[in-house]
Amino acid sequence: MANINQQWKRFMACGCVHSSLACPTAQDAVLGFVESYKPDVRIDLGDVHDFTAFRAGAAGTRDESASVDLDYDAGVDWLRRYRPTHRTLGNHDNRLYRFLDHRSAIIARCAREIVEDLRKVDEENGTEVRPYHMKRGWFRFGDTNFGHGWMYNMHAVRDHVESFGKCVIAHLHVPQHHPGRRVDDNAQGWCVGTLIDPDKAEYAHANRNWLTWAHGFVWGEYTDDYTVVRLERATCAHGGPELWRLPI
Repeated sequence: MANINQQWKRFMACGCVHSSLACPTAQDAVLGFVESYKPDVRIDLGDVHDFTAFRAGAAGTRDESASVDLDYDAGVDWLRRYRPTHRTLGNHDNRLYRFLDHRSAIIARCAREIVEDLRKVDEENGTEVRPYHMKRGWFRFGDTNFGHGWMYNMHAVRDHVESFGKCVIAHLHVPQHHPGRRVDDNAQGWCVGTLIDPDKAEYAHANRNWLTWAHGFVWGEYTDDYTVVRLERATCAHGGPELWRLPI
């Protein structure tokens, strides 16, 4: 049970912006909520960048020619607007780090320069960063772990809960909440969804799960030993434009 005498602090978390693939309407909705709610902690759960050109297997495909500058600039623009206090790297962010020791000196040099530029942006924002790592890639606030996520299947949120305890992830692009099959009734998890524009994500258009993608984020309050998590999801009224009905 939470100690009601502890001071409650505010937080919010979002993820999977994917730089130039992002939806401006969803980004503006999140930034407007930040302005109204004024959270003490702003978490970005990873995949700020897409780094399409650094994708494994991109060589010889159209992805190899994807603009690194456009990708980098759009992601950095988001970081400077959202100004996360904490962020975790996602699997797309991590594409860059796999090239730091590439056999091509030119590619390795490019990757190192981008990593250093991002480090400076995080330093300017005062952002604490965690790697894309199953054990070391988490932040903990109250009784809840916050990380990008690794598993990808229809039960992935539940599976994360059963592996890591009460948690909030991104990665799946589908806003959702699931309990874990555990004795403690507080074992539950959330996925924040995405801020990507699904129509721009051509790589996913042949995957039926793409139809479940939606914009969302989580927010709430935490103490030293307890966290209250609330999930927000954008809706489309009668097939019309995206609608955000936020409580603040």
